[in-house]
Amino acid sequence: MFSVVCVYNDEESFNNYLLKSLREQTAKFELIKIDNRRGVFNSASKGLNYGGEKAKGRYILFIHQDVVFYSKFWLEDVEKMLGNISSLGIAGCSGKMENGEKRGFIKDRRQLWSEPFSEPEEVQTLDEAVLIIPKVVFDRLKFDEELEGWHAYGVDYCLMVKKKGLKAYAIPAFIYHYSPGLNYSGLLEAHKRVWVKHRENFPCIFTTCGRFHWARLTIPSFVKDILRPFYRKIFPVKPGYNTFFEKKLGSYKKILFLHWKKDFFNRMRLLPHLIKSESFFPESTGGEKEIIHYYLSKEETKKIKFREKSFDALILTLEVLDNLRDNLLFLKKIENWAKRKVIIIEPNNEGFLISKRVYADLEKQGFESFRLNGRGTLKKKKTKNTKPVYIKMMES
Repeated sequence: MFSVVCVYNDEESFNNYLLKSLREQTAKFELIKIDNRRGVFNSASKGLNYGGEKAKGRYILFIHQDVVFYSKFWLEDVEKMLGNISSLGIAGCSGKMENGEKRGFIKDRRQLWSEPFSEPEEVQTLDEAVLIIPKVVFDRLKFDEELEGWHAYGVDYCLMVKKKGLKAYAIPAFIYHYSPGLNYSGLLEAHKRVWVKHRENFPCIFTTCGRFHWARLTIPSFVKDILRPFYRKIFPVKPGYNTFFEKKLGSYKKILFLHWKKDFFNRMRLLPHLIKSESFFPESTGGEKEIIHYYLSKEETKKIKFREKSFDALILTLEVLDNLRDNLLFLKKIENWAKRKVIIIEPNNEGFLISKRVYADLEKQGFESFRLNGRGTLKKKKTKNTKPVYIKMMES
């Protein structure tokens, strides 16, 4: 029997993905769910050890909140597979061998990772989305709680079991991992700690987040701390809208963001700053701030309605206007919805050309043109490699 341990910080993701998938399983299991939305545990190692110590099953399955099993027989099939593996210290669905080759086959962030395989294969390290540890092993060897944060704890455990004479395996057990993306915060520091700890036995460590050795871990720090200030003077940061919005709209409570054709741009990945638009503000703002994203077509520009002064600010992307016949009529319409500002920005794509008619209409409507530099500040003067921002202040 499996004891399933999950430390989650997003209840909706946990319920919609992992919990829903677990309920469909044919095999019996024990679920140990750990609500970490308030940050009770400040590291993965502490949270997983807490849950693992409560486990009663033969195998402990440490799993992310956004994993879905390929079939309802997943637990049943995997348990049979594990029983035939000798010297098992830890298993997972994806990892890297000691020569850097991938082993595993999963769907991660809408992409297929690696290739199908039929038999368990020994690897150097495993990805942390799914980690399976026999209870008899876990009772003797816990996750290292001196490893802070939420990265590389599985890598560290794989190397620890190898020192004990056991093995790490990637198993042919397909999963879907609906991760929103890799959080790089603290990743390099975690890799450093793991490498320093194991460098005597493993001078080069291969992981699903990249290979690390002394040069990879020391050179980036040198570049960041010593060379980066000089580099940025020669090659300034490319302008972006996030810093600008954080500064100018930080106190605003309700914002309407109008985009053009969501499916098209999501598919083509031409507007990364729009796809990640919720990142304008820190998560700590919680329910105090509301950002409503509305994706428009020509028909929807005619139908969309809100009450007068419904929003503190309204943000519009220029390609919306570029696809309308009567820009002035639409601009007057949306201006009625904003209490303080209407902001219009260009798409984050150099190949997207906006017609001169659009700029003329903005000028007629009283919008003021600024240029946004890489530090998120506005300037009147046009300079090379800066983004345009058009702002109109509304009466309070």
